[in-house]
Amino acid sequence: MAGVGLATAVMLIVAAAWWTTHPKAFLDSPNYEAAAALPTEGMHAIAFAVIDPGVGRHGTVTFRQITANVVQNDAGAGVHLSVCRLDPERLDGSVIGAIDVADLSDYCRTLEPVRGATFDLDAASARQSQIVLTITPTRPGVVKVNGVRVSYRQGLRFGEQTTGPHLTVTSNEPGSR
Repeated sequence: MAGVGLATAVMLIVAAAWWTTHPKAFLDSPNYEAAAALPTEGMHAIAFAVIDPGVGRHGTVTFRQITANVVQNDAGAGVHLSVCRLDPERLDGSVIGAIDVADLSDYCRTLEPVRGATFDLDAASARQSQIVLTITPTRPGVVKVNGVRVSYRQGLRFGEQTTGPHLTVTSNEPGSR
């Protein structure tokens, strides 16, 4: 009888450990694929929303770390992730999809570092925040990003997932588009 009790206790501990380390706050990658071209003149940048709230998930996550899975960067591009707290007055309730921007402050009330940021996943809060990936090429070439790797805490649970789009950005010779 003691063996059954011990086996049950071990199974409960294993199940609790698995539950604690395997939350699923985000959709699996890829959510979608996107491609864009932009000229290198004037240091253009393109921003993509890589994580939106309100996609059937609930609760709040705190980001521990998030990194872009850059698989090609012939364009010498800077790749930067940030939390965009959207400015509803400027976007009329819409969100950033993929935009050619000189300054994200045209769309975001605030831009914050991702590490340590909290993010509300509930649909009621949808369209208020996004994780934005900004790509700024320094020369003609191609940048390919296959989603983002997210490490986060959700309540008592800690998780890691790959999510977000597969992106291809081509920076052209100055003057071409």
